[in-house]
Amino acid sequence: MDEMLDTAPCGFLSFTDNGIITLINQTLLADLAYSSEAVLNQHINVLLPMAGRIFFQTHFFPLLVSQGRALEIYLSVKTENGTEIPMLLNAVRKQRGQQYANDCSLMVIHQRNEFEDQIIRLKNAAEVAVREKEKIYQELLDAHQRLDDKRAKLQVALNLLEKMATTDELTDLKNRRTFEETLSREIEHAKRSLWPVSLIIVDADHFKSINDTFGHPVGDRYLQQLAKILQSNVRKNDLVARYGGEEFVVVLPNTKAAGAVMIAEKLRKAVEVSIWPERPLTTSLGIATLSDGITEKAELLKLADQALYYSKHHGRNRVTHFNELEFADL
Repeated sequence: MDEMLDTAPCGFLSFTDNGIITLINQTLLADLAYSSEAVLNQHINVLLPMAGRIFFQTHFFPLLVSQGRALEIYLSVKTENGTEIPMLLNAVRKQRGQQYANDCSLMVIHQRNEFEDQIIRLKNAAEVAVREKEKIYQELLDAHQRLDDKRAKLQVALNLLEKMATTDELTDLKNRRTFEETLSREIEHAKRSLWPVSLIIVDADHFKSINDTFGHPVGDRYLQQLAKILQSNVRKNDLVARYGGEEFVVVLPNTKAAGAVMIAEKLRKAVEVSIWPERPLTTSLGIATLSDGITEKAELLKLADQALYYSKHHGRNRVTHFNELEFADL
């Protein structure tokens, strides 16, 4: 190395693209308290603390390769005893023969303690800010989770209230209020679309004697089993509800009289062939269908009830559509 460069007032070193130090002057060796043997042919990481190594690999060297120079770079360099010295670094990249050399001049920043203290203060402040940010973010996540939990619990409560308001507690079918709301809605829809709506009223035959003979707990089991039979033998869009006592109702949207009679017969037969706890159970069924002459809910219910009355007083365990009463012997 040229003597003038070797004793220049600023440090100098050169390294290959592989990071191997090929030249270092006496000025820099003195600043860092290294011998040339400890540095030459060593990787430049020997002079860099961990943060400096990361900075060298992720910023400094990529900048040097892409721009051909890197000017006024602040970098901490490690002395032989491990002390970090802040230095100002300028570097240029030159091709020498078949490979590149990266020549660097380094000047010690004499106010290093002040800079180091400032860096430490900023670092500590940044860490505090990061921790505070993470704390606030976690608190926000926790608040969102609590809110989601409360919403979920509220939705469960609302669903329970909705079920309690719309469901018969014993049979788990829809209750009378829900039935009447549904029937009103279907009738209005039928009027607009000119589609038929049919209604079936189902009554358990001689049910009072079951309660009187076997007790109300047995009677309740009969009602629960009857509800399951009715529900499992209707279509997806049909509504089965408990009307009161041992009476059930079935709303059949878009169903004419003939179709309603077929469904009612299916229900009657399913009840008749089922296995019952104490003794067989049968049902009587009455049907009415919305038509030009029947346009209101109360009237539809009245006519279906009249058809049910006919079934109960003409042998029970039978289906009667109100249309049949015109020709029947009342």
